[in-house]
Amino acid sequence: MLHCQNRPAITPPPIRAPGEDQQLLRDAAGRLAREHLIPLLSVPAQPHSRARSARLAAALGLDALILPVTAGGAGVSQEALYAVIEQLAHGPLDSAALLTLSVPALLVLRAHDALHRLAAPDMRSYLDGTTSVSLTVPGAHACTLWRLQLHEHAAGFAMVRTSGASGASGDCRLVLATGDDWTRAVTHRHPVASVGALALERLQVSQAGLSRCEALAAPADDAPPVREWLTETGSYLCALLAGTMQQAVALALDHTTTRHAFRRPLAAQQLVAARLADMLVATHVSTLFLRSVSAAAGATRACLAPQVFRHVALEAVATTRELVQLCGAHGYVEGLPAAAWFQQVPPLANLLLLSADALCTRAAGAARAGSP
Repeated sequence: MLHCQNRPAITPPPIRAPGEDQQLLRDAAGRLAREHLIPLLSVPAQPHSRARSARLAAALGLDALILPVTAGGAGVSQEALYAVIEQLAHGPLDSAALLTLSVPALLVLRAHDALHRLAAPDMRSYLDGTTSVSLTVPGAHACTLWRLQLHEHAAGFAMVRTSGASGASGDCRLVLATGDDWTRAVTHRHPVASVGALALERLQVSQAGLSRCEALAAPADDAPPVREWLTETGSYLCALLAGTMQQAVALALDHTTTRHAFRRPLAAQQLVAARLADMLVATHVSTLFLRSVSAAAGATRACLAPQVFRHVALEAVATTRELVQLCGAHGYVEGLPAAAWFQQVPPLANLLLLSADALCTRAAGAARAGSP
């Protein structure tokens, strides 16, 4: 693992209680999850149920929450949006990801006043599974990119390195590549895993194939677009994993209080109770860390993010593993929540770790170049 070098001395922002508007959004998303998404955990995936959930999520008005005030939307903060995604992730992980896959890209475009560059004019189509912007994370090598996609020819962000005067690698530009751009740029595709209807691939990308794409420009006082892209991507994955951890703990508590061994509930056994407590603490801490990163800004957020991303990724994998073990034979049954999370959480956790490494690589590069 890479570690950030020359980190400034920072004080994490205080974790505030959610405001009234944020709490209302969280409650509305929680009702949607309890009524329509959590019941899907106990039945096989059904296309009509997922389509109904997509319509309900659109009715929640996520598009209006993301749109800036100047465009007639609410322009809510990242902190509020990630709280909503946490609630949606209480249902099937792939359902939550299907509905919200485009959120990090939309937030980056909103921050740079570039929502007009979306191919579909109606933003609602990006939040109901009709179309999407793929989730992308740079790999360890310059030409490697990891992509989580729902649609074959969806747009997605990519990092293009420019050449300095001496031919050395210069600055990095963030570009929004269309489906045609990906066709020109991708030289090799390696399928890695699937998360429901979403496919995770490792791509070999030609930088020359992306050179025609227009880069996002940021004002001098804003965060670099590449850093913002990586931070929003990682924060989004954290929200998905934190919501899944919360529901995994709820399922573990329900299982261990309703199942008996030696005429006592499983939860009454000392070792089981200790493992439940560890799961609950890990989940609560991960949720608080995510809120802290979401509420931070600037250099503070950039420094906190990689540490939080690594913590949440590792704890999410450990929590789903504990759930499978606590459920015993039921934890391995294909189609039940424990087995589904055990298969789907590791690919997302891997993307989260890659986001953390990419942020630290960018920070180290900026420090060597003398950038602030």
